Amino acid sequence: MTDDGKTVGLLSAEGRSGMLVATERSQVQFLEMSPGLFSAEHAHTYGFIIYTVKGRWVLCSYGRRCVMNPRSIYACRSNVPMGMEVPFEEGAFLLFFLEGGTEAQRRYEDYMRGVSEGRISHEVTEMVRITDLPSSHPARAFAARVNPGYLERN
Repeated sequence: MTDDGKTVGLLSAEGRSGMLVATERSQVQFLEMSPGLFSAEHAHTYGFIIYTVKGRWVLCSYGRRCVMNPRSIYACRSNVPMGMEVPFEEGAFLLFFLEGGTEAQRRYEDYMRGVSEGRISHEVTEMVRITDLPSSHPARAFAARVNPGYLERN
């Protein structure tokens, strides 16, 4: 699942993501986040579980930040805002366990097919880098605390 040559994914604001498997009611997607990424808190209308496969990242919800390590797991309820940050030199690879099942998988595969055939335009939202945030931003302060010297090196 972590082999780029064997998994199909799309680049999004949070990194490269794709569908791995689905049952009638649930699905598993992956997200490979790039080093230095900052994604502001945002909410989804559905709940999901995030499992950290490799790398470290920062979960931010209601302004509280927590470093997530390999084997960390987090359950996010619907409509709860959360953001993602990677103030480390290495990226992170996550699994998302979501509601939606095979119907969502079919829609995702149709979308991917449309993008690859050029029928659908996939707009990549520009990723924000932690180092591009204002010097007073809380994500920068947290990055300096959990990875001293990171801001100077990047």
